[in-house]
Amino acid sequence: MLTKQTILVLTDFSKRAERAAELALGLALNNNENLLLYNSVTRPEAVTTPLNQEKRTTAEEDMEHKMEQSNTKLIKLLTQLKSRLKPAQQSQIHIDYKKGMGSVTETILNLVATYNISMVVMGNRVNKELISAFFDSSVPCVINNCECPVLLVP
Repeated sequence: MLTKQTILVLTDFSKRAERAAELALGLALNNNENLLLYNSVTRPEAVTTPLNQEKRTTAEEDMEHKMEQSNTKLIKLLTQLKSRLKPAQQSQIHIDYKKGMGSVTETILNLVATYNISMVVMGNRVNKELISAFFDSSVPCVINNCECPVLLVP
């Protein structure tokens, strides 16, 4: 028996990313696939503390805080998507989430290789250059190296 395929949804929690997640939910329902929501937290180069702030935060504390925020927002997005499902659809689709840290492109390629990913869906700014900016301009690298289709949603 073949494993059910999954649509990977990249999110930065922007309105564009929310639209991309909603579109991916429709695609998953129409194609009998699951959804995997993903957010990557970037490691800060240096953590600066304002002079008037008594408590200094370390890079580790900053990362821990960012990872907690990512987790909270992923759960909120997952809940929001599940609330759009009719009762009969709730058993049809499994929606999960994963957060990570580091190079978005490398992480995405690892997720595609690890999970049965059929497509990557992500939001994109509407500019003259379609692949200009999202996830620190990693879109071209994802498109050029991904082994499955990548759908950019304006």
